[in-house]
Amino acid sequence: MYYDYYPVGHPKKIFNPKVYDKNWFGLIKCKILPPRNLYHPVLPVKIKMKKSEKLLFPLCYKCAVDQNKICNHSQNERQFIGTWATDEVNKALEKGYIIIKMYEVWNFKEKTTDLFKEYIKNFMKIKLESSKHNYSSNEEYVKEVFDKMGILLGIKQIIDNPGRRAVAKLCLVSLWGKFG
Repeated sequence: MYYDYYPVGHPKKIFNPKVYDKNWFGLIKCKILPPRNLYHPVLPVKIKMKKSEKLLFPLCYKCAVDQNKICNHSQNERQFIGTWATDEVNKALEKGYIIIKMYEVWNFKEKTTDLFKEYIKNFMKIKLESSKHNYSSNEEYVKEVFDKMGILLGIKQIIDNPGRRAVAKLCLVSLWGKFG
């Protein structure tokens, strides 16, 4: 989230496009056919179970619904419809997925890496200042953190404080859990 691009502004909505453009940046709703033999499937799908939904990464929609281990289904039974980020679809296409039909694309012309950067920097600074480190001096630790992450720690604030560190970490993982 610190280095990734996020869309900004209003998208251009494209309905029922005929040809996929790898330069799109945003969201796409499409019907897609996964390859048969892929060790790590790329695209997630929410599957309704008895009383809840599960997020699965299937190579066959029918097998995911029926919880089959061996797939003998046709291409029509294996394909599924979903909405994904265009980056996910690009990776899926690299891995052998085939787009059957596109319904809608939200293409954002503007994007930024700054959307969550200040929030993450703020709580990462608190977390790092409150953490134990294995450097010979606080000055060496501050220099290393600045060189690697661009975050300037306060030398006088570097005190092992597990409670403060836990709160800062909770703020970070809550953001990643919500949007990551």
